[in-house]
Amino acid sequence: MNSNSKLTVGLLLLLVLILLVGRKSFMRQKVLRKDHRARKAARVVFNFYEAVTKAKDPSKVASLFSRDATLVGTVSQQIRSGPQIKEYFEYFAKLPGLNAVPSRTDQTMQRISRNVYLYSNFVAWTWNNPEDGSPVKVIARMTFLIRGNKIVQLHSSSMPERPMGLSSNTKGIY
Repeated sequence: MNSNSKLTVGLLLLLVLILLVGRKSFMRQKVLRKDHRARKAARVVFNFYEAVTKAKDPSKVASLFSRDATLVGTVSQQIRSGPQIKEYFEYFAKLPGLNAVPSRTDQTMQRISRNVYLYSNFVAWTWNNPEDGSPVKVIARMTFLIRGNKIVQLHSSSMPERPMGLSSNTKGIY
């Protein structure tokens, strides 16, 4: 084999290696989408939004949390656990017209271990002000730590104003 043939074979092998590495990364993303545990974790988040906004049932919301769960709520000044989680959602059950619209573009799901997932997204929460009926809208960041089919931790906070000079990575959905 002459040196030109060796170079050609070497370049082809390098190209195949580059394609395989890129494909492996792509495949990892596809595997997460096909992972039945990831789908279960996403279902927990969907059930959370349904229980808060449609059912308006604080007991149903609380049942989505594990016994050792913690909640760092947007309007709470304490870290909540146990029965305090249900108490927190009793407030939201009373808000007229409560609705949640999760962003379809600003969301991530990461597998932490075999059955533990971290799911983060932005959500537009809307409701009618109980005092005068005027519409209220809050954009929140929501991060769920899910183990099996239970929420282990939920952290939510309202979206801060972007300081001038800092570029935005969001798609501007809201």
